[in-house]
Amino acid sequence: MSESTDVVLDGGRTHEQTAHSDDGPLPRYLSGERPASWRSLALDCLVVVLLSAVIFVVIFHLWDRSIRSPFDYNGDGLLNEAWIKGMLQNGWINHNPRLGSPFGQTYYDFPLGADNMHFAVFKVMTFFTRDWVLLMNVFYFLTFPTVGLSAYLCQRWLGLPRLCSLAASLIFAFLPMHFIRGEDHVFLASYACVPVVLLLACRSASGILPWEPTVPRGPWATDVVRAVPWLALIVLVASSGAYYFFFGVFVLLVCGACSAIRAKRIRPLLACISVATMAIAVFIINNAPSLLYWRSHGTNQLVAKRSVQEMDLYGMRIVDLFSPQRSSRIPGLSFFSERLLTPQVTSESTQFLGLVASLGLIIMFFTIVSLCLGKRPVRSNMAGLFNAVTFVVVLVATSGGLAWLGNIVGFTQIRAWSRISVFVAFMALSCLCSVIGPHLQRRCSLKGRRRTATFVAVAAVVIVALFDQTPQPVLPHADSGADLRYQSDKKYFAAVEASLQPGASVYELPYRKFPEEPPTGGSEDYDLLRPYLNTQTIRWSYGGMKGRQADWQDQLGGLGVMALAADLGVVGYDGILVDRYGYSDNAAAIEAALTAGLGSAPLNDRTGRWSFFDMRDYRAAQLARDGATAVASERKSLLFKPRIDRTGCYPPEVVGTGMMTWCGTAGSLIVTTETYPRTVRLSAGLLAPAGPSKLTITVGNAHQHFPMGEADTQLSTTVQLTGRITTIHFTTDAGLVDAPLDPRSLHFELKNLSVDGV
Repeated sequence: MSESTDVVLDGGRTHEQTAHSDDGPLPRYLSGERPASWRSLALDCLVVVLLSAVIFVVIFHLWDRSIRSPFDYNGDGLLNEAWIKGMLQNGWINHNPRLGSPFGQTYYDFPLGADNMHFAVFKVMTFFTRDWVLLMNVFYFLTFPTVGLSAYLCQRWLGLPRLCSLAASLIFAFLPMHFIRGEDHVFLASYACVPVVLLLACRSASGILPWEPTVPRGPWATDVVRAVPWLALIVLVASSGAYYFFFGVFVLLVCGACSAIRAKRIRPLLACISVATMAIAVFIINNAPSLLYWRSHGTNQLVAKRSVQEMDLYGMRIVDLFSPQRSSRIPGLSFFSERLLTPQVTSESTQFLGLVASLGLIIMFFTIVSLCLGKRPVRSNMAGLFNAVTFVVVLVATSGGLAWLGNIVGFTQIRAWSRISVFVAFMALSCLCSVIGPHLQRRCSLKGRRRTATFVAVAAVVIVALFDQTPQPVLPHADSGADLRYQSDKKYFAAVEASLQPGASVYELPYRKFPEEPPTGGSEDYDLLRPYLNTQTIRWSYGGMKGRQADWQDQLGGLGVMALAADLGVVGYDGILVDRYGYSDNAAAIEAALTAGLGSAPLNDRTGRWSFFDMRDYRAAQLARDGATAVASERKSLLFKPRIDRTGCYPPEVVGTGMMTWCGTAGSLIVTTETYPRTVRLSAGLLAPAGPSKLTITVGNAHQHFPMGEADTQLSTTVQLTGRITTIHFTTDAGLVDAPLDPRSLHFELKNLSVDGV
């Protein structure tokens, strides 16, 4: 049997390398080609970094933009910024005493350990500046050269020619998704680990175990030391985000399986499984704090829950891969995107590959078809492997694809398979380089005009690709008013903080759960983090984890304005901040009641969005009237009352002076208490507009039935709480309410649902 060989350049000496296994030769997907000297490699890396930096400056017009104002000041961008500010003030991101007052914010229910590498970078940067805005902007800037550098080094190690690798790395660093993600999803915009994953996959598919060097040349101990950088890359992959980690493990296993089938040997698959196992172990270690927290406090059934339907909602769309982005700068291309990307398209708008990567993907598809027809046009082992992996990715990741098989075992946490498109982009660019790279390399070896023309042509392709891949505006999710809103907030909340004593507590209205909640009027998710970002010592009510102690606020929803103020005074809040955008009447009714009840006018911001009411005089009068003992007792009752959450129901609605929620035919009421065992009374009003029906509730093996109809009836029963969480299941035969203009499935109403100690 013939042996497959690869040429390895090491220290300027050329030697033949043969890929062996115990049972015979294995295909090599990693050529091992390296520069003739480390000096040459360093020069190449410097060129990639400098070009990436210059391109970033030009595209973002940094001469017209202040890097001390946030590029993004809404949505998930605010959440990312709150993490960084929390790290500045608390050392790390798992606990923040200034959010979720009075208990503080504990973040273990929404695990962030998979991004430990990103947080470690931020931690190092905090030694140089304490400005969270500057930290976020500099980190986002650094993602461009680091992605370019990673792509260049990995493509060179895969054996792709120098000039082609340089061009492809710049194109990869400035993919449309890098701009569309922006600081809104800054960790997804940091995709330097993607080329590393594919490099590790090619290495492992060649049958090289993770603790083995690529080219054995010395004693066993020396070879193990030379393998340490590869082990470090595995740690990097497992610490660069949950999605990239999961997709990396998936790609590794696919590569191992494809190589094993081709070689008819098990070693490539075992090597890939070894890398995947090590990555999984690091991932578990990264998330150990959350695992230990859940062991002590139980899991949280309300946070980061994904539905099966979201897999289609956020699945990969093949047409999106080839389509021009919606805001293409090239004349005429927007014509196609407007017709291919209708408003009804719901998947993430980050899958566009750009013209050059799309060309590479087309070549890959034609290659696959040619192979099916019995031809063998693939000369590069790496390109053949990437063709196979891309084919599997398309089968699995597209909307309605094989990823649905994961639902059989209840695996729905990885919902946005569209995010694997960045892996497709790197494989497409690498395969394109494997096709045209040798031709470019031959032309570069010539002298005179042909060589110059080659460099000019490659530069032109890069410029056109960058022009095509840069959206209008550059950061689509960041509006042009971000700087003005930030500067206004900064001045206003500085004035609020100056009016209070250090460490004061402020309650934010409207009440918003955290995280991942729909908007309340014009108040978007995470907007209530803006006060925190622009103050230094005030403790804010927003930001406590839902499903935990922060849900004590649920009982305040049906109260009148001054009854609410009385309870807030008892808990210890020094003021109330009103986000007027969260109310249909611009908070006119609430502000009028607070002004009259508190006896003072609010402090308003100049944009008309925020108003602040000082409660300290009101609290002092309340304490003098009721006495410290009574206030302390009532505070304990408010904060540690059993909490109740719902599944199978829609968000609560204010009706008169009470709260009502519509429910479907089945669901559950989840009661959480910090003290158990105890007996509580569950009570609620019931209404079934469709006619006479029955509500059945089940606790353990015990069933109780309650009649419902068009007139109000009452649910009242005692429940024994034997643990921190007790789940009460309900079912009903109530008919569907006739509401043609309401798309919800409305069957019955739960009114003023409460759970009280007996």
